[in-house]
This record gives sequence, structure tokens and C-alpha cells, in this order.
Amino acid sequence: MSRRAFAIAAALSVLALESPFITFNANPLPRQYFNQGVKKYEAGNYRGAIDDWSKAIEINPQDAIAYNSRGIAKDNLGDYQGAIAGFNKAIKC
Repeated sequence: MSRRAFAIAAALSVLALESPFITFNANPLPRQYFNQGVKKYEAGNYRGAIDDWSKAIEINPQDAIAYNSRGIAKDNLGDYQGAIAGFNKAIKC
């Protein structure tokens, strides 16, 4: 998925799922992991991005954007079942 598509997906997630930002902003650590994941994703380090987004999810299990982002990275690695699982979790948040 291109950077532009990733940015659009993230923006749509923000619009559709505002509530995670309340918790997201309350604790800066998940935001830090999320941002690290974005940088790694943009550099093509999908496994590193997945690791960072997983850490953000451990801290804030209601972070739909991190689940969605992790799903996109898993899709890029060919882990389609993992991607679908991430997207389903994002929907349920």
C-alpha cells in the first residue's frame, strides 16, 4: 500500500473513530510507539512497524487506528489472515 493510501486510510479512521484519541492523548507512550511505527512503515520496515503498533495496542487496547495500521503492514507482508484480524479488531473498537 502506498504512503498516500496509508495516509488516507489513517485519516478516514480518525474521522470514523474519534474516541481512541481521547485515550491516545492521555498517555504519550502509545502515541510514541504509534509514530515510531509510522516511520518504520514509511521506510519499508513492516515487521518493525508491526512491533511498534503492537506495543501501542498493549498499552491502549482500544486504539483502532493502531489495529488498522498493523493490519495494513501485515497485508504488505502477505499475512492476509493477520491483516483481516487487525481490521476486524479496529472495527470493534
